[in-house]
Amino acid sequence: MKVVCTTAFAFCEKLTAVNIPEGVTHLCVDAFAWDSCVVSVSLPSSLEVIDRGVFWYCSSLKEVTIPKSVKRLGDYSFYYCDALTDVYMLPTVPPEICAPFKYNTVNIHVPVGCADAYRKAPGYGNYNLVDDIPLAECSAEE
Repeated sequence: MKVVCTTAFAFCEKLTAVNIPEGVTHLCVDAFAWDSCVVSVSLPSSLEVIDRGVFWYCSSLKEVTIPKSVKRLGDYSFYYCDALTDVYMLPTVPPEICAPFKYNTVNIHVPVGCADAYRKAPGYGNYNLVDDIPLAECSAEE
């Protein structure tokens, strides 16, 4: 397992983009927390876990795509990302979540035909689910 360690890049005030390399499977607690200038995040198809508070207070982040491989989004993983409006969830099976987003104004885009599964999964009920990602995009990651 390759990881980005706890608080590894926290408080990097001039960091504007995060590009996690392929092979990383786990982003640990607060890895990029308080990086308020981050506007873009690129996550690898190998990623399985986004731990608690990983992008906490990345207040300039507007959207993020969660790879199909992700199985768990930890609590507060995207809390206080005030500019965050759209999250693109590529997994066809909803990842385990525990309040990863603070605001219910976040649109969670899910694969076509998967909205009911997301609605029934614990934790997704407070978010606006948009059933609009073509399945071809989800399977292209494999």
